[in-house]
Amino acid sequence: MRTAKLSDGYSVSSSEDDFDEDLIKKKHIMFTSEDDEKLKNIVEEYYLNDLKKINWTFVSSLMSNKNRRQCKDRYINYLRDGLNYGKFTKEENYLLLCKVEEFGNKWKMIAKFFKNRTDVMIKAQYRKLMRRHATIDNVIFINVDTHRRAKYQRKHFKENKSQQKTEIPNKNDEILNELEFDDEFLIDKYFQDPKIEEFSIF
Repeated sequence: MRTAKLSDGYSVSSSEDDFDEDLIKKKHIMFTSEDDEKLKNIVEEYYLNDLKKINWTFVSSLMSNKNRRQCKDRYINYLRDGLNYGKFTKEENYLLLCKVEEFGNKWKMIAKFFKNRTDVMIKAQYRKLMRRHATIDNVIFINVDTHRRAKYQRKHFKENKSQQKTEIPNKNDEILNELEFDDEFLIDKYFQDPKIEEFSIF
């Protein structure tokens, strides 16, 4: 472990961080897999993954194209060990709605009640629940992912049904075609039958 500058402030959550002055100096560029690997190596090499000791200003100076806020957000919300990226359980969904009712949209505070979930995850899950019209009373009975699959299946079924309609010929057209064919056949048979005497309307 190398010697590094002391922490410039520690918080597991990052979405409510103070304004970063060097934000205006470095444009936001998407993190590449190489950037992620480099950032993880820096934190591990200098701080042994101890979030309380990390000086993000120092870390960003080694990243060259990322500022302090970007490095902190990326590591805490996506790269640090132990994050739970799995589906939210029904109990977590219920707890989330209860805490939103209690604290409002203070995601940093609400995230403290969840194990290995970041404020970014909490906020995203709450928005998903709102799209499903979830409430404290019904959230235990809602399966968010099943609802999404069912919605996709209904849409897919409607598209297939619409396509089938365009491919299936119109029954009325078939009947008319058959009638026209029968009429022509009967007329031809009438004039070709020698037993039928000639007639005149005059």
